[in-house]
Amino acid sequence: MNKQFAATGVACLGSAALVAGCGGPSVSVNPQASTAQPSTSASPSASKVIVEATKKDVPTSWTPSKKDIKNKNVYLTFDDGPGPYTEGILKILRDNDAKATFFEIGVMIRTREDIVKKVAADGHAIGNHTWKHLNLTQHTDKEVRWQLNTTTKHIGSAMGPCMRPPYGATTKRVAKITKSLGLTQVPWNADVNDWKNPGVASIEATMRQVRPGTVILMHDGGGFREATTTALRLVLPELRMRGYHFLPVPVCVNAPGQTVSGTS
Repeated sequence: MNKQFAATGVACLGSAALVAGCGGPSVSVNPQASTAQPSTSASPSASKVIVEATKKDVPTSWTPSKKDIKNKNVYLTFDDGPGPYTEGILKILRDNDAKATFFEIGVMIRTREDIVKKVAADGHAIGNHTWKHLNLTQHTDKEVRWQLNTTTKHIGSAMGPCMRPPYGATTKRVAKITKSLGLTQVPWNADVNDWKNPGVASIEATMRQVRPGTVILMHDGGGFREATTTALRLVLPELRMRGYHFLPVPVCVNAPGQTVSGTS
């Protein structure tokens, strides 16, 4: 885990240390979604860059601003989907007039293309989380590009120009490749640790500790997420009563229907 990436000023809530160590173990990919996976030893044409940045001003990484703190903005982010719990989470967000950002794994999209469309239709942002949740720092430049480009292709026009490295693991090399593809890295600064299956009470307690400018890491895929869904349903109305605004990450907003309100 790259401490520089995840620790952006707010402790990993509910943890003894900063975000180093947050983000969980290797995700268990749903077998129904992982059949007939494209080979990572792709031909040159399959490895060809799909999106090359033409602007020099693509941010390498995004973090909340002073304006986010002033306006009590909070960013809910969900990793490792789409999965069986995504639609339930979408309903909770809808009921609470909350927007979020979903960082999706390419292989999980197979057989769940309709869910991706629903995420975008509800006005949430969608980001790239690689094809198979690999630690990009441990792979070649070619493989890093393949992981990102193939996922971009499968998400399609619904995807915003952003990504989240699995495990929060990044280096200057990975950041350079990511930026060359026109994608901005999006870290988190609070983790409910739902990948550890801590139970509803633990997730609730962590969520209640949010403060303005929090980017909270949750998961809608990669395992059993019933506790995440339940905690979100219970706590989100309370946080709204406390005056928090839940917005999609600005650098991930791209598709039609995705807007950032005036509080951003």
